[in-house]
Amino acid sequence: MTTNYSAVQEVSNLNHSSISANAILLVKAEESLIQLSWVKSPAPAELTECANLVSEIIKENNLLYFLHDIRNVNYTDINLQRCLTKEFCPQILEAGITRFVHLAKYALPEMMIIDQITDYLKSKVVTNKNVKLEICTTPEGASDWLSNSASQTADSSVKIQVKEVVAEQVSYNWAAAAQISASIKQYKEKASLVFGILTKRKSFLSDL
Repeated sequence: MTTNYSAVQEVSNLNHSSISANAILLVKAEESLIQLSWVKSPAPAELTECANLVSEIIKENNLLYFLHDIRNVNYTDINLQRCLTKEFCPQILEAGITRFVHLAKYALPEMMIIDQITDYLKSKVVTNKNVKLEICTTPEGASDWLSNSASQTADSSVKIQVKEVVAEQVSYNWAAAAQISASIKQYKEKASLVFGILTKRKSFLSDL
């Protein structure tokens, strides 16, 4: 099965297709973001083919954030559920994504199903604690979650750097303290030596 994708915004090495079919692909390389939005529900084979394409784009461009709009996907279909759980999502995560958000309809049983899929991925697929998954019901919510996650990652990096600087400062302070202690000890030894010489000299003079 051949799937056509409409690239709303494309990076330099993506091929543009003028025929819009089941999905819209948006790549923002400068934001390390790739977004896949389904216009209508795909067949499992189409979902698998799409996973291969998206994974390659993620790897080629070192993308970290993935927004998957499945509001038009009928994933109450057991075959689509299996494909999302066992093939599509794991393949996207393995490509290098660290922030994965599903944009889903706020309706039952869809929310329960996607929640179960997400829990499965967190417990059985994700091994890196820095990888985060979320479910949102509005584009604004999904965008905010991705933005906040990126900010938290940057903050963590800054905190680590600050800790390293503090550690270096503590190490420097210990070195300085050790140097001062050695100087004091040396001074005491010299003072003791001078005192001993003076004492002996006084004793020697009194003997005379």
